[in-house]
Amino acid sequence: MFRLLIIDDEFITRKGIIKNIDYSNYNIQEIQEADDGVNALKIAKDYQPDIVISDIKMPRMDGVTFAFELKKILPNCRIILMSAYTELDYYRNAIKLNAVSYIEKPIDLEELKQSIKNAVDDLMQYTQYETMSKQVDELIKTNKEVLKSQLSTMIIDNNRNISHVIQKGNELGLQLDSEHYYLTVIIKQYIEDRLDPYDQGISKQRITSILEKYLQPLQINYVMHFKGNIAVITLIVERQHRLVLNYDKLEIVFTEIYKELLEICQPAISLGKVVSGINEVYDSYVSAVIAKEKLFFKKGISINHYKTSEEDKSLDMDNTLFNRFDKYLETSSKIDCILFIKHLTEKIRRYNNTPKNIIIDIYARLFTIINQYLHNMNNLDDINNDIHFNDISKMITLDALESYMIDNIDCYFLILKEQSEAGSIAVRVKKIIHDSYGDSNLSLEVISNHLQVSKNYLSAVFKKETSMTINKYITKYRIEKAKTKLRDTSYRIEIVANLVGYDDSDYFSKVFKKYVLCTPREYRKKFIK
Repeated sequence: MFRLLIIDDEFITRKGIIKNIDYSNYNIQEIQEADDGVNALKIAKDYQPDIVISDIKMPRMDGVTFAFELKKILPNCRIILMSAYTELDYYRNAIKLNAVSYIEKPIDLEELKQSIKNAVDDLMQYTQYETMSKQVDELIKTNKEVLKSQLSTMIIDNNRNISHVIQKGNELGLQLDSEHYYLTVIIKQYIEDRLDPYDQGISKQRITSILEKYLQPLQINYVMHFKGNIAVITLIVERQHRLVLNYDKLEIVFTEIYKELLEICQPAISLGKVVSGINEVYDSYVSAVIAKEKLFFKKGISINHYKTSEEDKSLDMDNTLFNRFDKYLETSSKIDCILFIKHLTEKIRRYNNTPKNIIIDIYARLFTIINQYLHNMNNLDDINNDIHFNDISKMITLDALESYMIDNIDCYFLILKEQSEAGSIAVRVKKIIHDSYGDSNLSLEVISNHLQVSKNYLSAVFKKETSMTINKYITKYRIEKAKTKLRDTSYRIEIVANLVGYDDSDYFSKVFKKYVLCTPREYRKKFIK
């Protein structure tokens, strides 16, 4: 559908043009009018007509001047000029403006209808051409991205045909020779759920856009392909480009990329070693994979580069450590338990060639010991070890694993303290809250019904024993649980909110900020740092 603007200082002429033509025959849906060029220009800026029918002789601003000004802001607008004068200059101006038609007054309606039809036909042809051009451009771009993805896969293949790789590079305008340096980068996205094809496409577009933003100004060419939630990128730069030879500068660039990626996922970035020949790119890829595995041990943000001088050491299993941890729990020494986990974590960090599955097994066995003590307490059900082993195995860093264990130690000693108290109403209320904090319907009324006491009595007794209202205790406990879950970056903020009993993630964020003085997202970023 098209928009039409009619301009003439004669009211009767404007209304006659509107009344005597059925514009629906020409796909014209909207019509506006103006009495001179000045008013018409104001209207056109907001209205943005597709077709203009304008008189030439008008006060303040004539039709020709208006048309020249209109072309500056709407170059594709089709113009039909009208005039009662047949001067040669008007024809010349109409030609300069590329006007669709020049109609002499008095107006011949059939001639005007034909001019409108010509304008509409011209616009439809132009629209079709623009659409086809965009489709062709998009097809070329998509095809090029597919070819670059194929080249990216070939270039890191140890069994590749070098001459074939070079030929593919030439077809894409990339010189792959000994005059260039190469470096493979791996970006892994940690996400809670598996991405469907549509979300994968969106994720790829965002990563590509972020890489273009930072690498293009540095004149760094690259090819990239995706393997699930992993992007494999090979940087291609000329030998005189010093950036790739300086890992400190490279890490600055990829730290900025990391920060932007944080807005869409929890990323981990590993940089391989720089190589000087196309036949060595596989080595760069292997070193990037090694650097990725070492990210598990790294403190702070998840960016790592391959270090050739690094001495690889593996941890020798010491079975006495489980007995020591058991002893600390038996003697109810919370401080010793926490220090034990912290010392163990730092020791493992020094042995960064230890397979992750061995480390996971160590912490899972330590958790099983905690679970056994919980099981031995009266009135407590056994905790499913499989569920917690699942949680432990999902940890993406050693620091996250340490935090998870310390949180569970805190939880154990909290329960131990409550069990040692004389079964007061407050203890029973806390037990209900601890078991049901994830239920968004948990409330004073629900708890009072469960304990079969009145709400007023329950509130008074709980506050007397704890100096806190039940609702406040529920909120504080949920916030503490949320802090723990926020440290696991595989959970989205909305999921954390649901897990701790909030159906509305925006309301959860407000409550969290009130108690912690920062938003959940800010808390997560502080923890990551």
